[in-house]
Amino acid sequence: MMKTTLFHDRITIDLPENYSVWDQDLPPLPGVTRSPGNDNLEPDQKSGVFSDTPDESSSSVFYRSGRCPETFLHCLETGKEWGKAELSERLNSYHILFTRSLPLFKDYDLAFRPLKDDMGSALGQMRYSFASPDKEWYGVLLVFPIGVASQKEALINMVCPIPDSRNAMFEFASIADSLTLTSASPEASPSHQSNP
Repeated sequence: MMKTTLFHDRITIDLPENYSVWDQDLPPLPGVTRSPGNDNLEPDQKSGVFSDTPDESSSSVFYRSGRCPETFLHCLETGKEWGKAELSERLNSYHILFTRSLPLFKDYDLAFRPLKDDMGSALGQMRYSFASPDKEWYGVLLVFPIGVASQKEALINMVCPIPDSRNAMFEFASIADSLTLTSASPEASPSHQSNP
């Protein structure tokens, strides 16, 4: 496992060693449009990828598995203020969004757990599956706050094709279990790095 920092060093996760930053050769995506009054991101119907970042101050990074190139993590800072809604409301809003956006969407569970930090924060998790025209997918969405004085919403969406789910689901669970909030300032460093 590699200790990996995200969102300007505001969280750490333990990333399996066969994952690497995916900066190029992204699959073609149609882009995402948000309807007026709706600042939620739409997942792509073919891959589940959130394909845009809400504003320039937000950060977004992909990691791809070396074992299965279609297994990936999308780590995304949405820019939304955390204090505007309860965690259960946030997770439910993404559940509704995924139900509307992803073909043959099925949720397995919605769960909440304490985050590893000193502020009593919590993490929301949704395990789900969906089907694109050419394959079936398994995914885990994590919703959590980042920052100390002014908390913002962040997401980690972990997706794999069903044939790789036997391996990936254990990796996804390990990543979720390792997620830890830090007290670093947003200006402290770049938005992602990996340290073996």
